[in-house]
Amino acid sequence: MLSGGRGRGRGWTRGRFGPATKVIGALGVGAAGVLGLCSGAAAAAADPSQQELVEQIKALQAKVEQLEARQQKAQSQPAQSQPTESQSQRAASSDDTQATVGSVLSDAERRSTPQVPQFLQPEGFTAGYTHGRFIIQDASGNFTLNPNFQFQARYVFNYRDSDAVGNTSHGGESTIEDGFEIRRMKIAFDGNVFGPDLTYKFQWGTDREGGSLKLEDAWVRLALSRVFGEGAENLALRVGQFKDPWNHEEITSSKRQLAAERSLLNYAIGGQITKWVQGVSLIWDDGPGASPLRAEVGFTDGPNTRNTNFTNTGGGLPATFPGEQNPTWGAFGRVELLAHGNWKQYDDFTALGNTQDLLVFGLGASYAEVGSADVLFHTLDMQYETGNLGLYAAYVGLYNEPTGAIPRDSSDI
Repeated sequence: MLSGGRGRGRGWTRGRFGPATKVIGALGVGAAGVLGLCSGAAAAAADPSQQELVEQIKALQAKVEQLEARQQKAQSQPAQSQPTESQSQRAASSDDTQATVGSVLSDAERRSTPQVPQFLQPEGFTAGYTHGRFIIQDASGNFTLNPNFQFQARYVFNYRDSDAVGNTSHGGESTIEDGFEIRRMKIAFDGNVFGPDLTYKFQWGTDREGGSLKLEDAWVRLALSRVFGEGAENLALRVGQFKDPWNHEEITSSKRQLAAERSLLNYAIGGQITKWVQGVSLIWDDGPGASPLRAEVGFTDGPNTRNTNFTNTGGGLPATFPGEQNPTWGAFGRVELLAHGNWKQYDDFTALGNTQDLLVFGLGASYAEVGSADVLFHTLDMQYETGNLGLYAAYVGLYNEPTGAIPRDSSDI
């Protein structure tokens, strides 16, 4: 070949074919590709004569002229009729350049306003449906908002027969009561702000009679590791209005109950009595380890103090505990041990959809001072799920030292 080792050692550069070589070098710029194809054949054949070289040079000149004619013809055509690949590449490169410049300018504009913290400056927000909920969030996930609602409408039919001596309130006859009702209509917002360590929840529910909105949940929760560092990674502080968390059945959402309502036990002496409280709590949660433990203790205004002010008026126990209104203060505590499974399974009472068994033990208590009376709710419960079978068992007790004309201690279990 012309550029191979053979050419470098013999007369292709300085030998008896020197003049021909000079001519080939002059034409190499225009016909390098064609010359390369011919050189292989020339190297494989015997040494050509001078006449043969002259003929090859003439053939190469003819091919170069043809290539130049084609190039001139292509250049003479209008630019719009030549959508070549290089033009497309240049257009794409131009778009990328403009996008990059725009991004840099936008970032520079945000940074040029030091009076507004960077995490509060506008940037792209996204919205979509993920992990079973609709969510709006910023690009980094430091600000999220999950708007949601719960709607429960039902038709109720009650038939009541007369008793043996006659039901005097209904003339001793059987009665039927039926009709529709909006049992629950709740509107809620939850998410996090300034990062995943600060979460919140706000929820309102409508009254079944009249439809007026009433505030139910209104709390924020701060992971204390944000303040105290790694030594507090399992601790969190919650403040606001929330359900008294001593009773598992009551704090399990009404959206995740097995029956239409919670049990009669819960209504008689359980969490239905304490309901929402206002206060502050300290939370311990050691995460999804082999034997995770979580607990919460808190100080409150007392039982059933939803939407009350600081003057210790309102709230207290329902009509089944006459005279025990306007609680002075309250305190609660609950500890839960996850022996098997995961906490998400513990959010409801069904075993459907489980991928593993669940076993959780819980212990809770809630104390309140209501006037001169002392009230103590307490429970020990267990939830077990295997396959499609779910079991929940609970001991619930109430110690009450009521006020009144004949004060008497009582215990209900």
